[in-house]
Amino acid sequence: MLKTKFAVIALAIFTLFGVTGQVVYGAEPQNQLIVVLLDRHAIVESQNNKNLTESFLGLLSMLRDGDQIILATADDGAMRGPEIAGSAEYKLIHRNTLIKLANSSGAPEADMVEALVTNFEMLDIEQAAPGSTVYVVTGGESEEPLGETSERLSLSAVLQRFEAKGWPVVGVSLPGASPYASELFSLISSETGEQTYPLSVPEGFKAFTDHILSADAKGHLAQLGQGTLAPNEMLSSTLDIAPASIETTVIFFKERPTGSLRLKNPSGFEASEGDRALSQVIETPFIVMWKLVEPVPGQWSVDMQGVEGKISAWHYSANKLGLGFLTPSAIPLGQTVPLVAYITDGSERVTMTDVEVRARVSGPNGTTITYSLNDNGELGDSIAGDGFYSTSITPLATQGDYNVDLELFWPQFNNFITSQKTFTTQPFPSITMDVLEAGVLEIGERTKVATAEVHVDGQPFAIPLEQLTASLTTNVEDSGNIEVVPQKLINQGRAWAFDIYYTATGQDQHTILMRLDMDYAGREYQFSTETLVLSSLIPPVPPEPFVQITQAPAPAPAPLLGPTMPRELLAIPAVLVLALIAFGVYIITRTRPYGYLYNDRGELLVNFKTLPRKFSPTFMSRDKVEGNELGVGELGGVSFSFSRGKVDIRSSSTDPSVRINNRPLVEGEEAILHNKTWIGTQGKLFSFLLSPMARAQPSTGDD
Repeated sequence: MLKTKFAVIALAIFTLFGVTGQVVYGAEPQNQLIVVLLDRHAIVESQNNKNLTESFLGLLSMLRDGDQIILATADDGAMRGPEIAGSAEYKLIHRNTLIKLANSSGAPEADMVEALVTNFEMLDIEQAAPGSTVYVVTGGESEEPLGETSERLSLSAVLQRFEAKGWPVVGVSLPGASPYASELFSLISSETGEQTYPLSVPEGFKAFTDHILSADAKGHLAQLGQGTLAPNEMLSSTLDIAPASIETTVIFFKERPTGSLRLKNPSGFEASEGDRALSQVIETPFIVMWKLVEPVPGQWSVDMQGVEGKISAWHYSANKLGLGFLTPSAIPLGQTVPLVAYITDGSERVTMTDVEVRARVSGPNGTTITYSLNDNGELGDSIAGDGFYSTSITPLATQGDYNVDLELFWPQFNNFITSQKTFTTQPFPSITMDVLEAGVLEIGERTKVATAEVHVDGQPFAIPLEQLTASLTTNVEDSGNIEVVPQKLINQGRAWAFDIYYTATGQDQHTILMRLDMDYAGREYQFSTETLVLSSLIPPVPPEPFVQITQAPAPAPAPLLGPTMPRELLAIPAVLVLALIAFGVYIITRTRPYGYLYNDRGELLVNFKTLPRKFSPTFMSRDKVEGNELGVGELGGVSFSFSRGKVDIRSSSTDPSVRINNRPLVEGEEAILHNKTWIGTQGKLFSFLLSPMARAQPSTGDD
């Protein structure tokens, strides 16, 4: 190994700092550059090392297609490029570099410190953008160590300068146990944090491929097949390509530099000469790659034959379609989780038919559940056909991170594309109320009716006063006065404990709801308490009962009709007639349905007064309307009962659950609907009004 003297290294470092010091400040970086620094002395040690290097260069040019690449040799400082990978100019410098390596027998050992200094100067002059990368290809069997302490310090200083510029230096290791290369890669990893990738089939090449794909946000390789073949055996695999694929790349890693690849499209025709205008093929000793541009969707077949030893087939695809995720990144612990996704084509949201959208949710405890998202206006989806695929899942009781794999699935092609998202469940602020006054309120008297406290996971949480509001529902024209008074102000006008006062102005029942409106954990958040029902109805005083005691005369004997029938039997038909008349009066005088039902966008769904009904329910249940008569699917399990001055709602089941002003409606029990009462079920909100809205409120969103 040629030793670099301390003075030479010091001069190199001085030059390095001098050159960088002359860079004009304010110059904008132009392009990301990829530099491959080749140690010819290590590469030409064996034909295997040459084949591995050739395969690495081919793999890099395919994975970095469209990037500017520079091919450099470490011992003589020669550089070719930059040229765009895939272009005719790059193919020329690539071929000339391979010819140079083939004729490099006896190449001297390189000073990698000086070579890195030279490459740093070149990147600095080119004003390379952050993310520009240097791949150092070396290794072999040299017995020489890295060198003196000064040389190590010099290398560390150079690597630190690369790190400061945002230019990763990545080690690519050839087979062998060179102490020089081992120490070099160790320093690179410790100074830059970058991994060293060994050139081996298939593990090393696959790991490097996944590294590039992950860095470019293209995912990772998916396996088609693998095995160990005899010379006369063939490996066959199938590849399902999804619609709207921009390109698909098939990669074969093989242990021996022999064999051929055959690729057939879904029609059974071999993708060969006729398809090369829409494809790119790179064949190297250990890797064969075939990139298909805008391939026909369907099932392709791949055959590899004439290969001896280990072989594995992989692929990855790029699709112009994607999946967006509207679910907030932070979800309140113990609350229903809305899963909302949409399909994108570039930056545009699109609607599609004959597709399915699914979500596989993996929790922090390791469990995975798959959910179907729909655009049918059901099970948590607000509007059918609006392009938002949704569902609501049960409250999550485990705190932590949840991974979501969104899938866009084409049943016709049995294929799908995926997109990975995450959300976190954590405690959010909530309100606890302690009711102090449950009796009849005195009209005109200010009464403390409850206290409210704001907590997060059981701990007091102070909020600005304007984030806590109280809403009041009452039938009295003058609704009275409700006050929310902080018990103690802390932290610049914030409080966590409050007193609730109410002054009634007339006789009625009053419904009070406390609501939090705030930004928390990077999202808008609302929380509502269960309703507090108060009464200022003065009960009537019953009159004193008047009791008069008289002696009843002895009953006269019943006259007989004819020889045997008593005269009282003549009264039976009259009683029946009177009963029928009374029943008819009851049927006719029952209260007709009244009121209006709106959705949360202010759109009228039901006018109970004009609701068309069949004769039978109209006659027999004039004062009662079943939910399935409304044409609102979410309310099929409830019924409405109407009387003078009161409307009751009853639920016939607990699944799906129904909440009235955020209070659960227990199966079989009734709740009173007041004016502007909220009804919530299956992720949707409805409001019951005694009179129609003056103006429908516009929608604020889809899902």
